[in-house]
Amino acid sequence: MLLASGVTTTYYQTSITLTSGVTYSFKVVARNSVGYSSYSYAIPIIAARPPDAPIQVECNFAITTAY
Repeated sequence: MLLASGVTTTYYQTSITLTSGVTYSFKVVARNSVGYSSYSYAIPIIAARPPDAPIQVECNFAITTAY
């Protein structure tokens, strides 16, 4: 998500503990000195999980030439 220029503080909060691999829908609201914005449309997000370990690791050397 892109934030407007000049945004200096961000705050994120969920009301539940997220489970990796599950899709959740979020709505976003902004707050400033004037008050709160309307809620955004629902944004679907898949909770991240750590990647699987590599299956096979190889050492491939690269030859580079500076021009």
